[in-house]
Amino acid sequence: MKTEVDMAPLQPMHIISNNNFEAEILARDKPVLLMCVPGGQVYVEQEQVLKQLSGPYRKMVEICCLEEDFINGFKKMYSIKGTPVFLVFHRGQEMGRMLGMADKERLEAFLERILPPRSTNKRKKR
Repeated sequence: MKTEVDMAPLQPMHIISNNNFEAEILARDKPVLLMCVPGGQVYVEQEQVLKQLSGPYRKMVEICCLEEDFINGFKKMYSIKGTPVFLVFHRGQEMGRMLGMADKERLEAFLERILPPRSTNKRKKR
């Protein structure tokens, strides 16, 4: 059974560049899931997976992707050897990373390991 959160419309991707990285990622109080993938078919496929998570996780985590021009500099800053890679930041700290292609279930499992537990107080339908 789908919940109201699961049926929420897909949110647009928030793009992170060198100019807004500090304010949008490092200075946020809310955790951020950041996708680092160069453009092309892999980007399109992985973006669709992230958009699937944007409804159910929108209250728990901000979902963003790196601007292509910023990827090489970002990879050097964070010693990233390959892509795609997904990182979770919270209050300026990297909380975890996952390397490789991801489907919705794999990303959900990654987020469940990193993020605080979700509330289980769901309203029952009568």
